[in-house]
Amino acid sequence: MGLFSRKAKGEKKKKPLWRRILKWTGITFLVLVLLIIAAPFIFQGKINNMVKIFINENLNAKVDFSDASLSFISSFPQANVFIDDLSITTFAPFEDEKLLDAKSLSFDFNIKELFKSESDGPIEVKEIYINEALLSLKSNKNGAVNWDIAKPKAKTINQPESDQNFTFKLNDYAIENSAFTYIDNDSNMSLYITDLDHSGHGTFSETVSELDTQSHALVTLKMDDTEYLSNNLVELDAVLGLDLENDKYTFKKNKLILNQLPIAFNGFVQLIENGQKIDISFKNEGATFKDFLAVLPKAYSKDLADVSTTGNFNVNGKVQGDLTEQTIPKLDVNILSNNASFKYNNLPKAVKNILINASVKNETGLADDTYVDIKTLNFKIDDDSFASSAKITNLTGNTAVNATINGVLNLANINKAYPIELDNDLTGVLSAKLNTNFDMNAIETNAYQRIKNNGNLNVKDFKYASADIVNPLYIKTANVVFNPGVVNLEQFNATSGKSDIYATGQLNNLLGFLLSDKKLQGQFNVNSNNFVVSDFMVEGDEASEKSNNSGTTKKTLKIPAFLDATINANAKTVYYDNLTLKDVKGELVIKDEKAELKNMTSGIFNGQLAINGLVNTKEDTPTFTMSLLADKFDIAKTFKDLEMFQKLAPIAKLLQGTLNSKIAINGKLGNDFAPDLSTINGDAIAKLFTTQVTPKK
Repeated sequence: MGLFSRKAKGEKKKKPLWRRILKWTGITFLVLVLLIIAAPFIFQGKINNMVKIFINENLNAKVDFSDASLSFISSFPQANVFIDDLSITTFAPFEDEKLLDAKSLSFDFNIKELFKSESDGPIEVKEIYINEALLSLKSNKNGAVNWDIAKPKAKTINQPESDQNFTFKLNDYAIENSAFTYIDNDSNMSLYITDLDHSGHGTFSETVSELDTQSHALVTLKMDDTEYLSNNLVELDAVLGLDLENDKYTFKKNKLILNQLPIAFNGFVQLIENGQKIDISFKNEGATFKDFLAVLPKAYSKDLADVSTTGNFNVNGKVQGDLTEQTIPKLDVNILSNNASFKYNNLPKAVKNILINASVKNETGLADDTYVDIKTLNFKIDDDSFASSAKITNLTGNTAVNATINGVLNLANINKAYPIELDNDLTGVLSAKLNTNFDMNAIETNAYQRIKNNGNLNVKDFKYASADIVNPLYIKTANVVFNPGVVNLEQFNATSGKSDIYATGQLNNLLGFLLSDKKLQGQFNVNSNNFVVSDFMVEGDEASEKSNNSGTTKKTLKIPAFLDATINANAKTVYYDNLTLKDVKGELVIKDEKAELKNMTSGIFNGQLAINGLVNTKEDTPTFTMSLLADKFDIAKTFKDLEMFQKLAPIAKLLQGTLNSKIAINGKLGNDFAPDLSTINGDAIAKLFTTQVTPKK
């Protein structure tokens, strides 16, 4: 029995079932791994070919990329196509300009999509990811846009029946670490979005669907010369309803954070035949005044972590209507803040009793009827209260302003309450009670009958420094009375350098000077005890020639271009270069960087001098033309102090006595505003009354 109980010789022992299952499972897994690794090489040519066909058949632009690769590992069980260094360059009229630069673009789809033949339709893409992209959109003055690169046969992303190589039925997408630029040269508007992170979850494949999005970016918005947003942080969580069949996009459960100001909004935008239909309402929820400060660019709001505030800030509004070439939506935007305050902890002063009641409205849908109504804008620093109101109409055309200012402001307190960086410390007290009513066309055309100013402005102990003057101007007191069309300077007491000035007069276009590029026009009566000409001459552009000794570039003196004034002067002593003139009287006309002296008389060299002349600093090298009538000049003193006389009449050094002379000369002025003697031309007639000749000389 023992013999028959043994297995026959050579009979193999069967392995347990679980070992066989494990073996085949391992083999199957290994094959799958090998297929996953090998598949990208198998399908690489197909993927590259599909991408190139898709680009060539659908885009009218030059598209480059360094590589298009396929992977199963990073997105398993999905297939992933990864495109490196993608760029799109446009054709005319934006020839050779970059529309898009992207470090990488990837999209995922089911693995089974790879086995589709051309008759089975395009590959359906489920997810798209874009990294480090720069999209630059631009329109020119003719209305052409650089993003119109789709060929006419291209279909929308929602039509799977298309013969394109890809169709998009997205569940997820993301744009990371990217930037967006939009420049509209026709309307002079620019929009810059940087540090953009945007993602969405949902689907584009249904006729009606929802898309849940999150966005984070820094935004700069500029229109004309005004920068409305300056690198402001914008965060948006939005649920979008997509009705692609009716081109209607609905905002649901949306929350916008502009810097720190939260705003909730809802409504829709719908594409219509000639534009967009817009119906959006918004409001902020529980915002403090500090949240309002956060909306300001950081260059102005500074470090908000170091500021304490009280009070709230509310904004709400509606935008309803059609945006077309002829109309804009109606607007009703309201801003309100009551009894607010702020104080920067490292500054000694606080701004209190802040009241803001303002609105932006359009009740007709016509752009010209948009207006801003600032009913109240008040604040207080220490015991100084400042109140203002304004209504600004016709914003897109001939803008009209009706504003009122009433209050007292100690200028020295401004940078004690607000961290503003000034080139020079402000000092002085400004008191104003003023109403102004004007339109910009009246200012530009000097239509004074439409410029209506009423009130007065008083300044005490004010210091003003500017690139247009050499020395700071200290205004001890100035009293200005505003009347329709003109501004009367009733009192002006000031010093600059070693000069003192007492003036009265009239300004014809102060608003034109302040609000546009108009010159400051006026007529003044000016008196001075001591007037030093060099105190009021400014340095102009660098001269082309260099000093032979030092090699340094020299500056030329300029008469300020913004001045268009007539001055009746009466000065006891005037210092010009090394000359001292006594009892100077005459008329000075300053215009177009020129100064003309008319009928000026003065005592000098123990005699009398009459001058008519012109100094022109408009060109790089200043020039002068002068007619001088000398009466009973002391010859020795004239020869000693007047270098020009030494050159013109060197024989005068032999003489003692007096002279009468009539001189008409012209020439160039040097950098120090003294005559360049080598350039002087003219005629001179002199009568000498000598009492002594010095033979030794």
